[in-house]
Amino acid sequence: MKRIWDGPRRPDSNRLWYGILPGASFGRIAVTANGDGVPTPLASGWYTYWLAKNPAFDWHSLTMANFPHSVDQSRQE
Repeated sequence: MKRIWDGPRRPDSNRLWYGILPGASFGRIAVTANGDGVPTPLASGWYTYWLAKNPAFDWHSLTMANFPHSVDQSRQE
């Protein structure tokens, strides 16, 4: 919980952005299409077409190691 409240960080411990406030709802943190663990089409489509720019992109290939780069790329674009 403390890591979620603190927010995501880079490997060097610099903050990517702030976490959620203690007591806030977790309802929107991991929204899935129908509770099956598959990202909503909006989230997966955004990554597939905006960041990866590849209609064949497989979101299963994403890792936490990719996350800082993805954040930087989305901010840049």
